[in-house]
Amino acid sequence: MNMQMRFRLSAMMFLEFFIWGSWYVTVTTWVSQTLHFNGVQTGMVAGTTAIGAVLSPFLAGWVADNLMAAEKMLALLHLIGAGLMYAASLQTSFAPLYGLVLAYSILYMPTLGLVNAIAFRQMDHPKSEFAPIRVLGTIGWICAGLLVSYGFHGDATAIPLKLAAGGSIVGDYEEIGFVSKWNGSSWVSVASGTTANPDETVSYNGTAGYYRWRVLAYSGSGSYSLGYSNP
Repeated sequence: MNMQMRFRLSAMMFLEFFIWGSWYVTVTTWVSQTLHFNGVQTGMVAGTTAIGAVLSPFLAGWVADNLMAAEKMLALLHLIGAGLMYAASLQTSFAPLYGLVLAYSILYMPTLGLVNAIAFRQMDHPKSEFAPIRVLGTIGWICAGLLVSYGFHGDATAIPLKLAAGGSIVGDYEEIGFVSKWNGSSWVSVASGTTANPDETVSYNGTAGYYRWRVLAYSGSGSYSLGYSNP
């Protein structure tokens, strides 16, 4: 796995947990102290992620497995989630706030599995490559908490939800072109072009063998042209 892909996967993992950590830890402080929800209502808001984790495999998870590529699904879920989370930040009564946060949680929880699936797919040696990338998720969670508490002093405000909405939009989940080589038991990525440009150039100097080319994108549609040359 090249350094460019390592950086992109690390950024993806950082943002994935930055989004969750920015709102989930302090949401109970906001709804109980500022909105004056009672204990049952506060607990219900905090429990939305548990419900989302149970329902997500049957809803958004099924779509990701059957109807579209993981990259497209990840981007779509975060973009819709950004709108839901921002709308939730504007609410002051329990029913609409709970409904929006619950809907968000149902859409967010499948993304935890999707980021892992995308990361593993690009790794040549997952046992050694995954941990340094996954730890960026933990760092993202910590940074979100520090930013909310010490940067914005927003524990009892709606700022964390708006921060989560912004993080969902910022995320870069695009993957463009990949060259893989058959190693006798599986396909291993040997080269890639992953910029945001419409034209990609991928170069690879290797030995004779079986190769395949994959084109993936989470946005846009239409045809594409593939050209190649041998040395």
